[in-house]
Amino acid sequence: MGIGNQYSVADEDGGQGHVPPIPGHSELVIHIGKSLTSDEFDMPFFQNKTLDHGTFSQMSMFANKDI
Repeated sequence: MGIGNQYSVADEDGGQGHVPPIPGHSELVIHIGKSLTSDEFDMPFFQNKTLDHGTFSQMSMFANKDI
């Protein structure tokens, strides 16, 4: 789970392009993470990481109103 208020696109040797960052909500993620770990889920967390095409490819489809 990413803990941050904004997630930028990773440069995968093609440049970052013109994709805007995705907003986050760190307080909500911390609450969800604490709830899950208290129920014995083993959750990975990260901060200050960029996201790759696996996230941003789908986000660009949501922005296209013709789909």
